[in-house]
Amino acid sequence: MENTVVYRLRFSAPLHLGTSGEGYERVESILHSDTLFSALACVWPMIFDDPVEELFISPPFLVSSGFPFMGDQYFFPKPVGWDVAGTDDPALAKAFKRVRHLSREVFEKVINGSSRELGLSDENIIGGGEFWSTGAVPGKIWDTRETPRVSLDRTTSRSEVFRYGELLFSPDAGLFILVRFLRDEIRGRFEAVLRLLGDEGIGGDKRVGKGLFSPEPDIHFKLDIPDSAGHAILLSLYRPTREEWEGFCRDGSARYTLVNRPGLVHGLAGTRYFRPAVRMMAEGSVLPVLDGPPVGDNPQVLDQVAGNGQPPHPVFRHGRAFIIPFRQGGESNE
Repeated sequence: MENTVVYRLRFSAPLHLGTSGEGYERVESILHSDTLFSALACVWPMIFDDPVEELFISPPFLVSSGFPFMGDQYFFPKPVGWDVAGTDDPALAKAFKRVRHLSREVFEKVINGSSRELGLSDENIIGGGEFWSTGAVPGKIWDTRETPRVSLDRTTSRSEVFRYGELLFSPDAGLFILVRFLRDEIRGRFEAVLRLLGDEGIGGDKRVGKGLFSPEPDIHFKLDIPDSAGHAILLSLYRPTREEWEGFCRDGSARYTLVNRPGLVHGLAGTRYFRPAVRMMAEGSVLPVLDGPPVGDNPQVLDQVAGNGQPPHPVFRHGRAFIIPFRQGGESNE
């Protein structure tokens, strides 16, 4: 993976990543790429004077979503539509459907079209059924907790109790991201901004010390990927261009899930704006490589119109694809 670096994010405080359309008690276990890229863009002007709009219009780097790790075990998203062969146990097959993440060893076999070499047993499925690993994982990757809170109606002062969910990572666990640098000189600036973001925090309640992390590059990380393949798997969210979408529809071999990404925009002056939802393909989607690999775009979702509920700067949403080759079981090595 040329010009690609893996960074471990070790969290020193609880992390809240909200889920779309659900209550505060539910939390995501993935740091989605659009959230991460937007958070980086928000703190970038604190150090550098690069126009923030240019980060979206002509991105100098691509980021994956953040996935779990513990010790030397890295976990990747399970490919959409992929099923394991070799089990006639209905209970085991049902348990496999609940798996969301594959360990690096399993993932490498899957993307290289060698998944028939895998064997599935109860010992492989860990972490409450969410992870499939061929190696030992020393303990739990994270715990979840719900903290009771009270909200007050601004008009009537009536109180209402709700619960706020958080992830608490084990000491040797956290989330990892992959970053592909499209310009060599950008890496130093990116790492400075990533360290600042770790001090600022990410996710909910960062203004009261939540979501703090320390990034560290893993210079020994390796991933066995196929040299060539007719498909690619997403390690990020992805918003295809119209031409790409029409190509997928004609080809018919894409396997994907869609997610809706609404939310709020936090401006540089502390203001907040509602932004329109953007529908994207989710991590783990498998897409054909047609005229070229999937690229995607970063749509502008709010115009630069100060006042009337609009921000004084344009607002974009990150939808560029971070992909790696994916060889279907029947594809050749050529």
